[in-house]
Amino acid sequence: MSEISQILKNIGFETNEAKIYLSALELGEAPASEIAYKAKIKRPSAYVLLKALHKKGYMASYTKKKLMYFVALDPSVIISTILERAKKAEAVLPELKALFSSDSTNKPRVEYYEGHDGLVAIMEDTLVVPNKTIYTWANIDTIWSSLKDYYPTYIRKKNEKNIFNYAICTDSDLATRFKTHGQTERRELLIVPKEKFPMTNEINIYEDKIFIISHKDQMGVIIKNKEIADTQRSIFELCWEGAKLYDKNSTKNPRRN
Repeated sequence: MSEISQILKNIGFETNEAKIYLSALELGEAPASEIAYKAKIKRPSAYVLLKALHKKGYMASYTKKKLMYFVALDPSVIISTILERAKKAEAVLPELKALFSSDSTNKPRVEYYEGHDGLVAIMEDTLVVPNKTIYTWANIDTIWSSLKDYYPTYIRKKNEKNIFNYAICTDSDLATRFKTHGQTERRELLIVPKEKFPMTNEINIYEDKIFIISHKDQMGVIIKNKEIADTQRSIFELCWEGAKLYDKNSTKNPRRN
């Protein structure tokens, strides 16, 4: 149940809203007092939460014998609502991106994120534009320890968007496994000795942006500037040539797009 509750929070539910919705879903139909008892939330607070969920379209209510009953709507309603909102947001995305890119000063745009959800937001930013290449420096173990619950989803989305990834990573069993799956996961990975080249942060170069994530500190930044991104790509290509001296199984040179 805790896993389902976390998923609901990830899609916009507050913690207590998730508790109320799941309790109501299990009860079928019940007055606020029963739902509050099952959710272990005080009745006045539960009533406010039920009204909020009703307003969002996730809960129905009716009166029987002067007592108000609440019914959690079919979970598919939540999915439909989210998809409809996403569709509306996607429709205005070109205008929003035009406003986002309209800064005529050419100063780098820097965005700061923190926490698990913040790191996921940074990763999701690399997936907005399909059919491109991402260049990465990383320690796979630190990424996995930080985003183990999300990273398989990221890989699936990346493949669906036809995004290729060149990566230079420090050696570990997990890095070797990622290298083995490179063909199916659209990735070319070079492994370098972590004793000689220790890396704890992750750096990705994509489009006219770079991101830097400290998985240990659960924080990161996105820097948007074409000159900076192009320079970092050139540095990556230079590093790739050097990394090939340590990884004898390399077969490709990075391509730009």
